[in-house]
Amino acid sequence: MSLINISQKRTFNGEINKFSSEADNRFNAKNILFERDYWRTKQRDVQFNDFIIIDYKEIITINFIKLLPSTNTQSFPKNFRIEASIDGETWEIIHSEKNCTVTSTTPYLLNIPLTKIKFLKLFITEHNQIEYKYFSEIAHLNCGISGIKTNKDQKFTNLENLFDGNNKTYWTSPK
Repeated sequence: MSLINISQKRTFNGEINKFSSEADNRFNAKNILFERDYWRTKQRDVQFNDFIIIDYKEIITINFIKLLPSTNTQSFPKNFRIEASIDGETWEIIHSEKNCTVTSTTPYLLNIPLTKIKFLKLFITEHNQIEYKYFSEIAHLNCGISGIKTNKDQKFTNLENLFDGNNKTYWTSPK
């Protein structure tokens, strides 16, 4: 059994395994891995399912998934689901979203229980219609461990005291 350090925030890097479409070379699928430009699906006259699969090359444990919209927030997927797999063959739905709207470039953050994955799939089931075309744009997708969030001003309510290795500090729950 491997230990998971949940005290520190950590994100994981993967690579594109498969994708259904991309608008062109400038807005290619690889852009979703980096915070530059964005991935744009092919623009179509009718609704069509699109997907992107990220391979992390080893089994990782995560408790959040973050999607960053492009600057055109209307192009964020309307309906989608997020799926995970250990082998790339058998998929489990982690979350489904219906009628999703984002109003700024604030990340869409999904907090989940600790989950082991090797592959992560974003499956878009419905795009928004923009100027008579159906497509989606995503600036960035990543996942990881969110770490412990504490109030650092209070000496003994800091959860990080549990992991600091100092036997003179301790943690007490806030009143």
